[in-house]
Amino acid sequence: MCLIVFAHHAHPKYSFILLANRDEHHERPTQQMDFWEEELDLIGGRDLRAGGTWLAMNKSGSFAAVTNVRASAIQLNTKSKGHLPVDFLKSPQTNQAFMRGLQAQEINYNRFNFLTRKGNAFLHFNNQLGIINQVPAGMHGLCNASLNTSWPKLDKLNSRFKASIDKNIDNVTLLHLMMNKQMAEDKFLSETEIMQEMERASSSIFINLPTYGTRSTTLITIDNEGVVDLTEIIHHPKRKGNQKHFNFKII
Repeated sequence: MCLIVFAHHAHPKYSFILLANRDEHHERPTQQMDFWEEELDLIGGRDLRAGGTWLAMNKSGSFAAVTNVRASAIQLNTKSKGHLPVDFLKSPQTNQAFMRGLQAQEINYNRFNFLTRKGNAFLHFNNQLGIINQVPAGMHGLCNASLNTSWPKLDKLNSRFKASIDKNIDNVTLLHLMMNKQMAEDKFLSETEIMQEMERASSSIFINLPTYGTRSTTLITIDNEGVVDLTEIIHHPKRKGNQKHFNFKII
């Protein structure tokens, strides 16, 4: 369960602004975001269990992120979807060609959303629906269903995100939006395939459970001159957060 909001060509100074929370079990081993030693063009975190990533970009400015779609049960013996962002960023294919190839695959994945940005093309794919969507300029959000599907915490975050970027872009203010632990009232909870207790606990923007919760928060901005500013904060219930910051110009 992850949460992403982003502005795509929706700001006079920034072509891309993204905020993301990655939610995962605390025991799942993870490597913090950095440039990869074997793929020096790629920057992202790493899932040390399956080897992939949930969000990454490269020095050319291409971006990819994968999220789960809410389901009551996770199928075993499926291929890790965390390899999709890496495969995309390493691929010489156009955005459209890569997504069409993924759409045609008959590989057994659990439900997922996949966002890809390369050049002027921004695409979304949901393997449950099997449809590739061209993402138009504007503000968008992704929670536990498909792109821009209304969800209590996504609706709340969207409105606060819009209000924040309508003012001066401030990293501290934007990152603070993702730390909200207020849960939704029961009457606003979505009806999904998980128990109401878990639905309630995961209804906050920042999830804070003993064994599961928000593991990292990421902010990416790309200005009209091609300068990337990237911040990741790591969260752990027993340790103080660890922050890393990167700044580079798209080549």
